Amino acid sequence: MKIHSLCPRCLEYRPLERHHMFPRRFFGNGHSNRSIIPLCHECHREIELIIPFEEELSKEEYLEIHKKFLAEGARELYTPFIPPENGRRKKGAKQHFHNQPRRNFSCQA
Repeated sequence: MKIHSLCPRCLEYRPLERHHMFPRRFFGNGHSNRSIIPLCHECHREIELIIPFEEELSKEEYLEIHKKFLAEGARELYTPFIPPENGRRKKGAKQHFHNQPRRNFSCQA
C-alpha cells in the first residue's frame, strides 16, 4: 500500500513505498526483518542501486549505508548560504538562506 507523505530523503510530498533496510532476499520477510523506511519511488530505486544485490552484508553495514543515504539527501537540500567574496550583496538583490531553489510542499491528491 502506498501512502502519500513526505519522503525522508528528498522531502517531496509523494506516494511512499516500504523499503526493507535488510534485504528480504537474505533476511526474509518475517519478524526479524521489520526495519522498514518509507521512501518515494525515486529514492527507493536509488537506494536499491546502492545496495549490493548478490553480496550479503552485516546488519551494521546495511545500517551505515542507509545513514549515509539519508544524510546525503539532507546535505543536498540544506546547503548553507555562501555570501559573495566581498561580503556585500548586489544592490536590490534578495538574500536567501541557502542557494537551493524553494520547494513546493503543496498537497496534491
